Amino acid sequence: MSHFLESLKLCHNKNLNGTVPAEINSLRNLKALHLEDNKFSGTLPDLSDLKTLSVINLGANRFSGTIPTWFSKLSPMTFKQLLLDNNRFAGTIPSELARLALMSTLNLSHNKLTGTIPLGLSSLPGLLEVDLSSNMLTGSIPNLFGLNNAGITQLDLTDNYLTGSVPKHLCKNKRVNLGATLRYHCQGIVCPAGTYNKEFGYSSCFPCDDESKKKYLGRKSCQDNEADSDVFIDKDLQQLKKIYHLLVHSDRWSRKYSDTWMRGDDKCAWYGVKCNADGMVIGLTLPLSIP
Repeated sequence: MSHFLESLKLCHNKNLNGTVPAEINSLRNLKALHLEDNKFSGTLPDLSDLKTLSVINLGANRFSGTIPTWFSKLSPMTFKQLLLDNNRFAGTIPSELARLALMSTLNLSHNKLTGTIPLGLSSLPGLLEVDLSSNMLTGSIPNLFGLNNAGITQLDLTDNYLTGSVPKHLCKNKRVNLGATLRYHCQGIVCPAGTYNKEFGYSSCFPCDDESKKKYLGRKSCQDNEADSDVFIDKDLQQLKKIYHLLVHSDRWSRKYSDTWMRGDDKCAWYGVKCNADGMVIGLTLPLSIP
């Protein structure tokens, strides 16, 4: 029966630890692999025989080593989402990921990745969400990034060691980061060098006083990065805070929202936010649509 399994979800269980068994590679009909928010560790086994996979989510674990190149051997016609955030991966981002032609989501945030952003990612037309934040990436944002993948809606490159400037076509993309570029232009992508925003690393940016910290883009503080893979990152809370800063000055942002939003980190108590029993956001009612 296991050979007919299409979805494997073992999530949000801190009692699951050790390494991922290589036997998963025999589940040839598997379409979705969800092992996020556990205590799995070690390196990843080769799962390149899973040609029907569409989603791999291994976020919030303790995986280490380099990001395997075997991901590029998955089917480029079916694979859509790769989430490896909040782990201990090191080394560079494999350029081979660009072979996954229809990939829509790539989240490698909160690791210890180095090197530059692969130019090949610019060629993926279906990319909608890219999060490479809180690593140690260097170099500049590729000039073609966001040009061939103009439909991108979420782009987080903050808290790295990136230099240079933001490509102009990204600054003009009205869809990126909940429309932050409409209000903040290029600062809606990353804060420019010499500035910071403690919430996001973009939007309304403030100057750094320390001269030695003025050369990097997208800073959330003027201090050095202090990435810690064991720190839990509440992604829902991060996204809600972004929405707040975009809508708080709207005429339709009523007192019902102002009295609850940003009043502590219990997001489920915020007006218009609906959570399930595990505290995950499953519904959201906003006073107006986001452009």
